[in-house]
Amino acid sequence: MVSNTDFENLISGSESSILDFKAEFYKFENDSNLKETAKFVKDVVSFSNTIRVTTSYIIIGIEVDTKGSKKYPGLKQNIDDAILQDKVKDKVFPRPIFKYYPFLYNGTTFGVLEFPVVKYEIPIIVTVKGLHGLVDGVVYFRNGSANTEAKSLEVIKIADWLRSLPDTIKAASFNAIVSAFIKRLAVGEEKLSTVIADVLEFARNQHLQDLKLFCVSQLQGITPGPEEMGENEMKYRIHDVMVSPHQITVNQHYRGKITHATIKSEMEKDKEGFIKHKFLFIQSLVQIEDFLSRPDTGLIYYEQSSKSIFEDSAEGEMIYVYIFKEMWTSVYTNIKQRVIDELIKL
Repeated sequence: MVSNTDFENLISGSESSILDFKAEFYKFENDSNLKETAKFVKDVVSFSNTIRVTTSYIIIGIEVDTKGSKKYPGLKQNIDDAILQDKVKDKVFPRPIFKYYPFLYNGTTFGVLEFPVVKYEIPIIVTVKGLHGLVDGVVYFRNGSANTEAKSLEVIKIADWLRSLPDTIKAASFNAIVSAFIKRLAVGEEKLSTVIADVLEFARNQHLQDLKLFCVSQLQGITPGPEEMGENEMKYRIHDVMVSPHQITVNQHYRGKITHATIKSEMEKDKEGFIKHKFLFIQSLVQIEDFLSRPDTGLIYYEQSSKSIFEDSAEGEMIYVYIFKEMWTSVYTNIKQRVIDELIKL
């Protein structure tokens, strides 16, 4: 984040390849044709690809006329950084590192988009078709105070510049990405499957094999197998459930009067008919999220061979596994914490 002195220096300067002023924020609220999103994506790509030695900025809330004179109306609206990150993440590659924050100066709030110098593997390109004014596969950069499509020689120069950057900048980028993932998980505003899909892309790009396999197993579901996938390794997906040879039903007359909490309490009291059992939740994250999103899934049961739970039971006998909604929630929370743990280890 810029200091007051840094901000004063920025707003006293002129628009250039590393500095731009905007009177208003991008109009995302009326963006059915994604025209404003395309403008934003083009700005992010262009500023990130520009050859430079220092961080580049877009300051929002400063109006510049044709003669270069400035007015300082400040922000009329604000937006969360996470929303801006989301608008870019699936439209370009590699994923650019930038941040947005409001900045209070002399009683007026401005918006600051900050683009640090980062060592990307290749120049950032647009990867989707149909965005107004953008061509997929094209490299954009800042040429003076304008966003420009890079020609072949310019693309080579940008790629050479990226390769020339020290590895410390690449490491800083790596750490920034990991920290951003942890923040998204901690805030919890997105589906876990969405965040893990992004972590998987990151793991593939960085050749992090263990993290990649972990993400795939969460997105596809767990396949019970060898001993190394036993209880200790999979404990974050293991939770106590209720099992019984009896199938329970609720009489239509009592529906709405008997809660799932009541049913669970009665099961726990019936020590002979129902017992607690440690159960491995093998479902994919999408399946778990689907269960949690349904209003009618306070209780789910599975019928399976009793041999899978009790080794001494007769072949062919069936047993019922009862799973309450809070059990799904607990496993979901455990998976999220495991992702955080895996990221912290990097």
